[in-house]
Amino acid sequence: MNPTDRSEVDGGKSTFASWVELLRDRSRILDLGTGEQGGLLLETRGRVIRVDVQSRLHPNVVADAMALPFNEASFDAILAMSILEHVPRPWVVVREIRRVLQPGGLVIGYVPFMYPYHADPSFHDYYRFSDEAIIELFRDFRSVELMNNGGYTNAMFRFLAGFTASQRHLLRVERFASAFLAGLAKSTGIWESTRVRGLRRTTTGYNFLVRK
Repeated sequence: MNPTDRSEVDGGKSTFASWVELLRDRSRILDLGTGEQGGLLLETRGRVIRVDVQSRLHPNVVADAMALPFNEASFDAILAMSILEHVPRPWVVVREIRRVLQPGGLVIGYVPFMYPYHADPSFHDYYRFSDEAIIELFRDFRSVELMNNGGYTNAMFRFLAGFTASQRHLLRVERFASAFLAGLAKSTGIWESTRVRGLRRTTTGYNFLVRK
């Protein structure tokens, strides 16, 4: 596997929107674990097959991500947004992703890292993933790119909101507070200090772009 390219949200060479744009010309896309929201909204010329284990969510296919009912190399792109933390054996899901993905295919996804427990009686919440964990999960793929999704301030607000009744109001100020503190760190010259770099690794989660 090629060395990992880390792309920061705050001004790096990639954005999540630019990754999603790569799906526009893909012909057959698998969206795993579409959930209550019905999957990621895509502008694509291809066909999107939405899969979830819960029939009440009305996916195109009801299936367990650990045993996908598709032939090898059936898709040229796969979405895995906020699913790997909700399966008991995420490494099995990644193996299934690799099996049904065509050579040269893309995987775009998200996993939480510093994020509160989130589940309901119909599904569980098993794991949190560091950047090293993502790289290890996709070790048999050609390349992995990572992008921080939220920083130290975001993580702090998420946990604070998770244990209070004022979640909606706290999350309203999350973006402003994180942008203000990041700007302050940059303007004072401590943005690249060892201590601040450590805080910058405390992220709510990671987006990833994987190539087979």
